[in-house]
Amino acid sequence: MSLITELIKETPTHVEVIDNVKVKTFEVPTYKYFARREITYLALTLDISENDIVNKINETKLGRKTIEKIYAYRHDSEPWTLTKPRLPDLIENNVDADVEEIGERNLLLASLHVNNIKNFVRILLETKPEYRELIIVRLVEPRCVIRYWIYI
Repeated sequence: MSLITELIKETPTHVEVIDNVKVKTFEVPTYKYFARREITYLALTLDISENDIVNKINETKLGRKTIEKIYAYRHDSEPWTLTKPRLPDLIENNVDADVEEIGERNLLLASLHVNNIKNFVRILLETKPEYRELIIVRLVEPRCVIRYWIYI
């Protein structure tokens, strides 16, 4: 069994109804592990193919940390409960984005509009000297925050 199947998992999907609009979402593991659909978020934000993201995650078995999930926290639950954060599926929904680059701070900000629900998700990518920090925030209830450190 390869490490990939241990670190990247198929997670349950849900259909949420928000303001009479159906949105397909998926559960996000709280730390260390990645949902298969989560790879799409990383690939689009970092402008890298999904296969390259999977390979970088796979490098963990060589002792390299290239992409590290720090945490995924759902605001309406206790931190150590089994309630998983949920993100909208970027493939299964109609997604539009507003993207802004702030060059002097090395920031990339994106607001994702899902099935015509404005500002469903906000993405912040900050480039620091040693790594990049990616923060994904779901702004629609139930709110959540997912944070990564990326060393590529």
